[in-house]
Amino acid sequence: MNRTRSLRHGHGLHRWLALAMKVLPLASVLFLSFLPAITVAVPTIGLVRPYYGLAVVFYWSIYRTDLLPLVGLFVLGIVYDFGSGGLVGLTPLLYLLLRGVIGELAAQFRLQGFLVNWGFWLLVVVLAMTIDSVVNSLVSGRQVSIMILAVDAIVSWLLFPPIFMVMEWLRQKYLGDIEAGL
Repeated sequence: MNRTRSLRHGHGLHRWLALAMKVLPLASVLFLSFLPAITVAVPTIGLVRPYYGLAVVFYWSIYRTDLLPLVGLFVLGIVYDFGSGGLVGLTPLLYLLLRGVIGELAAQFRLQGFLVNWGFWLLVVVLAMTIDSVVNSLVSGRQVSIMILAVDAIVSWLLFPPIFMVMEWLRQKYLGDIEAGL
């Protein structure tokens, strides 16, 4: 009887660990989405606000779209918008658009090398920042500085390789045994 109980306990622990691994993509989006709260002031330019969360959504949309549920991304985007004081609904829109488009093309992205994906990431950043600035300008009536957008885009683009490496390490280390479907 004691042996049976320990086997069941081990099985239950395995199920909890498997569940924890499956929420890893959403947890990484949540964690990295709030890094922009730590902004960097650049003299003569202003605050630099890289798109860390969007970079993580981009990565997981390529490699594990199945672990990025639409409802989860929507909720994380809303939480981010409330926490950052941004226009509520814009971040979930960007997350869901990115997941939808990249998720559909994920197989092609996985076949490409890192440099191609990094180049495409620059396009994603420019489009996301354009949408963000146009919507915010329309709502607030204030224009966003092109210089700030350019610096944000460059910093977001340059920070993608370390984010990619960390996400790749997490995916291989913690999700390798449940990736049989890929």
